Amino acid sequence: MRIAIPIVTLAWMVMVACSSEPQTTGAPYTPPISSSASAEPWPQNDPVLVAERAMNDSYQAWLAEPGPACRSDNLVAAQRDWEDALAHVQGGILAGGLADDELILADAAKNRGCTKEARAFYDNVIKIFTGTAYEGQRDRAKIGLDDLQAMKQSET
Repeated sequence: MRIAIPIVTLAWMVMVACSSEPQTTGAPYTPPISSSASAEPWPQNDPVLVAERAMNDSYQAWLAEPGPACRSDNLVAAQRDWEDALAHVQGGILAGGLADDELILADAAKNRGCTKEARAFYDNVIKIFTGTAYEGQRDRAKIGLDDLQAMKQSET
C-alpha cells in the first residue's frame, strides 16, 4: 500500500509534533501514541481514533509492565490496534501520525531490549510508508535498524 501526503501537511505535522511539551518529572519521557490519545473529547464512532485510543492504552499498559515484556499481550495488542487504525486510513495526516506511532512503539521496544519486535516495527514504517512525504519517518526507522545492528554487534 502506498500512502502520500502533501508537503504542507507534513510541515504542519512536524510543527504540531515539535510543539508538545515533554514531562518535567524525573521519570523518563514516554510520549503517548498519537495526539488523538489526549483527554479531549473525541468522536467515538471514528474507527481510527477508537483504534488509536486502544493502541495508546495497550502501549501505556506495556510500559508499566516490569522488565522488557517482549512477548506481552499489551505489546501485541498495541500493534494489532495500530494495524486496525492503518486499515481505516487512506493517506493524509492520519497516515503520517500512524507512522510516528509505529516509530514510538519501535523505539520503546528497542529501549526495552525487544530487538525482534523493534525490527518488525521499523520494517513496517519502511515498507508501508513509501511516499516522499514519509522520508523523515523512513530515515528514523533506518536509524533505529542501524541502532539495533550496533546493539547486536556490541553483544558479540
